[in-house]
Amino acid sequence: MKNMEIEFSIVSLDSKANFKTKAEFFENRLKFVDDEGNTHYVLFKEDNKIEYVKRGTVSMQYRFDTNKQTHGTYEVDGNKFILEIKTMSIIHTDESLKIDYELLLEGEMINSISILIKYL
Repeated sequence: MKNMEIEFSIVSLDSKANFKTKAEFFENRLKFVDDEGNTHYVLFKEDNKIEYVKRGTVSMQYRFDTNKQTHGTYEVDGNKFILEIKTMSIIHTDESLKIDYELLLEGEMINSISILIKYL
């Protein structure tokens, strides 16, 4: 297991969040907790595919693959939404991970989002 510090930012059409925190990297999985106590997992799969899971007041499970449209779940206040995910790009280097994607509901784009994780 490798302990590290990261800077996490997520920007969408209607919101923005940014924080620094400690993270652990183990067996292709990055795990960290945000300022509100939500636990985040980033799983690095084969062929530059990424799975992002967030557990807390809002729970999400998204799969990113630039080669095909995928699906994800978004749960809040007892409501669960199945969303389509159109991954625009995944750029993973030794210094950072950047994912740009769109969320679609019934074929209509409802949000455009960018996640950036910098390894400090």
